[in-house]
Amino acid sequence: MVLLVYFLIRSTAWSSVGGEGGNGTITVLVNNEEETSGSFEFIGIEANDASSTKTVTNGSFRVKY
Repeated sequence: MVLLVYFLIRSTAWSSVGGEGGNGTITVLVNNEEETSGSFEFIGIEANDASSTKTVTNGSFRVKY
């Protein structure tokens, strides 16, 4: 399981794990000895209000070793 989370500074967080509807996708584009990189998107649900959702699209990550 991978947890994707969207935070607002000093505010609420929406996560891809929770009540109903939280889900997401991670796509790894490069994975070698030098780096791992790719993209992600998810629908996050607020922990204290399941009716509050955020959709995150076009996310990216790059980890260099």
